[in-house]
Amino acid sequence: MKLLSLATAVAVLSISAVATAQDKPDGQFHGTASLGAAFSSGAVSNTTLSATFDTARKTTSDKLSFYGLAARGTTKVSGISATTSDLYRLGGRYDRDLNKQLFAYVSGDLEKNGVTLLDLRAAAYVGLGYHVIATPVTTFDVFGGVGYNHYKYKGLGSDGAAELMLGEESAHKLSDTTTFKQKLVVYPSFDSDLGYRATWDATVGVAMGGGWNMNLGAGIKYANKVYVAKKTESLLTVGFGYKF
Repeated sequence: MKLLSLATAVAVLSISAVATAQDKPDGQFHGTASLGAAFSSGAVSNTTLSATFDTARKTTSDKLSFYGLAARGTTKVSGISATTSDLYRLGGRYDRDLNKQLFAYVSGDLEKNGVTLLDLRAAAYVGLGYHVIATPVTTFDVFGGVGYNHYKYKGLGSDGAAELMLGEESAHKLSDTTTFKQKLVVYPSFDSDLGYRATWDATVGVAMGGGWNMNLGAGIKYANKVYVAKKTESLLTVGFGYKF
């Protein structure tokens, strides 16, 4: 799973590093789109290709956002090829402010991961959130909801169950050119056989001019009951993104 995390690092980083572009409440879509590639040759040859997009439209009362990524990686040793990443994700979320502090949201996600034999994960959630801090330099939200997670693994059948969604996220403008963003979400399942999942992502972004950013990202994923993967995946990344 470390190979998978490294191979998809640029794609994951690009998705989480666009807070400043997407927080403009002008009713227009802003975000990022990127293509990435990495190649190496020698005793071991590696190829990784990735594509991502992340866009959001925000007004003074609501926000609509979408994201997607695709990452494909292979490695070849002594003429034998193996897939190191085969990951595809698509998701969206709609937030609606009920007052200055309280908001409601609905979200959905699709995921396919050939390396972990995940043919499809489809999840949808609805819930409420609270703007704890909302200033030009710092935002901090807490949110919680309920939804349904359905998944199908190759050769292992399909299953699903209702689950909770509990999380917090914050964004900080450290200077005119530097931002920090982090998000923690826990998904306890109502089915004890499925356990719970948790994700934490953080990004530092530095503006370089011309719409380009240099980003340092970190992410941790945990699942206490899994089929073919390790319980914990982690990554540390450095990359570039473009804002529109």
